[in-house]
This record gives sequence, structure tokens and C-alpha cells, in this order.
Amino acid sequence: MFYAALSRRFTRVRVSAGLCDVQVIAVISVAFVMTSTVSLTLSTLPSLHGPDGRDNAHLSHVEAACVGWFTVEYGVRLWASPDRCRFVRGALNVIDLVAILPYCRSSYRRPVQPP
Repeated sequence: MFYAALSRRFTRVRVSAGLCDVQVIAVISVAFVMTSTVSLTLSTLPSLHGPDGRDNAHLSHVEAACVGWFTVEYGVRLWASPDRCRFVRGALNVIDLVAILPYCRSSYRRPVQPP
């Protein structure tokens, strides 16, 4: 009951949101895509690797922030979708999920190193 009421309220907010709000979120999303692309490209340069050949920590943090944004955006779009099965089967949504999952899987498999 709570979920249904919350979902209806969110749908009203989403429908009544102004065009300006939607455009701001779209610009932020595009900025994250561009930042992620540049960060991943820079991480391939050997001159930006650490002294022991590891990935650059700053670029790793940028990548984590971008994937975090993509994950939250995907989750909100999934939650707000009136037909979740149709949403998950959508071609662009499958591409989004395929782009997010490898990072999430690899971040859980990384060994924790002492400071």
C-alpha cells in the first residue's frame, strides 16, 4: 500500500516536472558520459599509471563516481517505469545494464589491501 501511494506520487511529480528540470538532468547525464569516456581513455595511457603499474587512483575515483551516477539513474528509471518488464527488455536499457554490471562485479571482487 505504501509503495503504491509512493509510486503514484512520484508519477505525478514526474509528469508535472517542468521541461527545464528534465533538461538539467539530461545535461548532467551527458556530462557524466563525457567525463567517463575521457577518464577511461586517459586510464589507458601508460604515463598516467602509478609507479608500480597500477591504475591511477584519481581516474579510478572518477570512474567510480560515473558508474555510481549511471547506476542510480538506471535504478530511478526502472523504479519509475510503469511496465518494468518492458523497460528491462528495451534495447537501450539492456545496453545500460551491460555497461554497469561489469564494473559492479569487478568492484566486489577486488581484494582489500591494508593501508
